[in-house]
This record gives sequence, C-alpha cells and structure tokens, in this order.
Amino acid sequence: YAILVHSIKDLSKKNNKILIDFLKNLKKNGIVKKIGVSIYQKKDIEKSIKIFKPDIIQLPISIADQRLLKNNFLNYLKKMNIEIHARSIFLQGLLVSSDTNTLPKNLSLFNDYLLNFKQKLQKENLEPLEACLSFINNIPEIDKFIIGVTSLDEFKEVLKVNNKKKSHLNYFDQFKMSNKEILNPTNW
Repeated sequence: YAILVHSIKDLSKKNNKILIDFLKNLKKNGIVKKIGVSIYQKKDIEKSIKIFKPDIIQLPISIADQRLLKNNFLNYLKKMNIEIHARSIFLQGLLVSSDTNTLPKNLSLFNDYLLNFKQKLQKENLEPLEACLSFINNIPEIDKFIIGVTSLDEFKEVLKVNNKKKSHLNYFDQFKMSNKEILNPTNW
C-alpha cells in the first residue's frame, strides 16, 4: 500500500534526490500506491514538505502527546490531501501498562503523570486503553493508527475496545504533557 521514509534525517542527506526519485518511481510504476515519511515533530513535517509532498505522514500522537494538535496543524495537513497515520498512541505501551513500578530510572518523572492519569480515569470508570483509543478516534483528521502488541490476546483486546461505542471524552486537554524528553521514545 505504501512505503515511508523512516526519518526526516534520511531525506536531509546528500543523496535525497536519488531516494525521492526512487520512491516516486515506485509509485508511478504501481508498485506502491502512496509514499510518505515518518516524523517526530512539527518542524520535521515542514522540512519534508519543502523536499517533496508526501501522500502519508506518520506521526506520534497520544493522549499524553498532543503537541501536533496545536494551531489546527492536522487540519492543515488534511487540506494538503495528506493521509495521517498516528503512532505511539500508547506511548510505547506506558499509558496502558498495568505495571508502572518497573519504569526505568530515566522515566521516573513519568511515574507521577501515570498515577494521576489512571486516578482520573478511574473516577470516570474508564480503562487507560479505552481512553487512549477514544482520544485517537475522536480526532477526525487521523486516517489510521499503528500499534504494537506483544501477544494475540493484547491485539484482540485492542480490537474489542476499539469496536465499542466511542466515549465522548471532552477533557483530553488535562492529560497532555510538555516534557519532550519523555514524549519522544528515542530519548529513552
């Protein structure tokens, strides 16, 4: 269906014209329908668009990481007819993990956030998985989301919860974080 450049850094190299021409030829010859790029932050998208207009942008977004929702940025991408794929919707599993006592030392700052997050959800009688999926499903600009699972049972649970009627949470703002060290898993 699509091929994505793993990182904007791959487009910033000397030979990016060769890579872009190769991707465009794959699309032109019907080998793939769409080409795109995976980004980490808004400035990556801006750099990418200057080099070539992707059909798809894969970006990190979660109930904790709402940075790319600012200033109707996703709407701007949709107006450019770019398909948006969300990733890291569970923040590498941290948001839905039942065991937060074993976080690595460099993520200890995240402990307080997780405790607060889970306490607030408990008051609403919501599970973290339901809140994370509801958050993503309530962003109309997102076309697809990508998840990782460690077992078939986890996958089935995600499907089951995702197929439930959407929760109409109107308080997502209270869960956003600003600590870029935690929000970007490449820093872990």
